[in-house]
Amino acid sequence: MNPSPGTITIRSKRCALILLLACAPLVHADEAAQGLQITGCTVFSERDKSISLDCASEARKSCAGPGTCELPIGLNLTGGKDPDGNPDTWELVRVEFSCHGIARINGPHYQNDHATMTLACQR
Repeated sequence: MNPSPGTITIRSKRCALILLLACAPLVHADEAAQGLQITGCTVFSERDKSISLDCASEARKSCAGPGTCELPIGLNLTGGKDPDGNPDTWELVRVEFSCHGIARINGPHYQNDHATMTLACQR
């Protein structure tokens, strides 16, 4: 017994929907791999630029997603340490990142426990 034409259409739509839903995580994983990636982060003294700390690993922990990120740029990036040891001087934060393979830079901005830096990839 052959199914009616309406039944085939409904089954075809269901199959297409199931395939689409099954493939969605693969597309998202690929997009994440090519999305926002922090390639470098430095906190350095405004007084003496040779005094700096690498903050890339801490920045990556705070910005793990593929799209937009609000990166806190306080002492969290340096494990609570002041790079030059002088509380009267300012430190600056500079982040290097890529969006879908295109290199970008944000900063320098003053390090501040009450501030964030927006990192975003736009299509």
